[in-house]
Amino acid sequence: MFIYDHELDASAKDDISEEAKQQLFHNMCDSFQPAGSFKPLTTFASAFHDWWQRSLVSNTPTFRKRFKISFQDAIETSLRQATYKKDHQIIPDLKTYIDIRRGSVYGTLVLTLIQYSRGFDLPDECLAHETLKHITECMMDAGAWANDIYSFNNEQAEGHYNLVSVLMNANPSMSIQQAMDQAGQMVIDVYADFQRLRHELPSWGADIDSQVEKFVDGLGDMISGNLCWCFETERYFGSEREEVKRTRRIKLLPPKTTVQENILHSQKNAKTKYLHGSPVCRNCKGGHTATSTECSKYKEFQQKIQKTIDQYSSTSKVARTPAQNNNWNNLEEFPQLKSIDNINLIEKITEQIISAVEQATQRIFETLNKKFQTLANKLGFDIETDAEAELEETVRIKNNINKNLGQTSPRNELYETNNNQNETPGIGIKRKDISPNILSQKSKNLNTNHSL
Repeated sequence: MFIYDHELDASAKDDISEEAKQQLFHNMCDSFQPAGSFKPLTTFASAFHDWWQRSLVSNTPTFRKRFKISFQDAIETSLRQATYKKDHQIIPDLKTYIDIRRGSVYGTLVLTLIQYSRGFDLPDECLAHETLKHITECMMDAGAWANDIYSFNNEQAEGHYNLVSVLMNANPSMSIQQAMDQAGQMVIDVYADFQRLRHELPSWGADIDSQVEKFVDGLGDMISGNLCWCFETERYFGSEREEVKRTRRIKLLPPKTTVQENILHSQKNAKTKYLHGSPVCRNCKGGHTATSTECSKYKEFQQKIQKTIDQYSSTSKVARTPAQNNNWNNLEEFPQLKSIDNINLIEKITEQIISAVEQATQRIFETLNKKFQTLANKLGFDIETDAEAELEETVRIKNNINKNLGQTSPRNELYETNNNQNETPGIGIKRKDISPNILSQKSKNLNTNHSL
């Protein structure tokens, strides 16, 4: 839709004739024609036609009917809006402007696309309900008014009017900042109306209510998505969009002309149809009618059209062959499974890989244990070997026997503290040194105890 809006802006700035503009917009409506029979005049028409052909696979007859009607309404509304501005060379009042602005945001088209993106078509009964209609109007107003606030700087520089200009025109004593504040408050108020109205919706049954809830969520996503997009694009704030988002301040561009000057200029051109009895072209101001093929603007526009056709249209269309259904009874259409020999070979290779990994892991553990043993000996720690562990288990059994006999285990005496012991500090651990005499005496007791 932003691309479509850009096409409208471009056509307005090019000041093409009304006849050419009608031809341009009608070409957009013809985008629904079957593939191969449509000749686009613009990039948008070509892209839209391609999208429509691809969407036919997934959309429904209800969507097609609604979308075609809403799309044509959007184009006709755009034409009516342009005609209104030309015929009414004044800034409208607020109520009139709001009605016109709602028609320029392609509301019904957006509503149809939201349903398509969510995968359902709401019944006509729901869409015609007053509460839901008011909710959709809130979405249109919130998006349009926020867009007017963001685009005011560019529009005032070009001498165009929007919501801010309408508010200032209604109250001449109002400054730009005051008009901005009032427009911002209008957006906040419509947000509140949106939230209030969604809780006042009636019930159409569990299934329809679920679809309506998703639809209203989609309307909210459109509101927030529009705000995010305005700061993603350089359309409104250029390269300073992040700074504007942070400070919420803009530097007004120097106006090329004012709204009043634009209105006076349009009124003057509207009254000037002939010069000294000769026709004056509205497009190039030449001495011929606006529909003449000798008009330089007309020739220039025809060249643009032909260039676009040559760039985006092709005489050769690649037709897609529809996929054929598989014959489930024909074994030749399905690949054969792997043979048993291949499966056995894979299993053998897998076993060899697992065995190699286990052996490598075992060697790594053995190397780490040796290094750990060496490091522990250097630091002064006593690390039990397998023999010591076995001896410890034997002594534990003897201790149990000695307890029953009321004796003291020599193994426990082996680790008792000597009265004249020397303590050697380790890394956070104190190791007790035992004199050789004590060790020899304990060994005798140990041997005696083993003889029991």
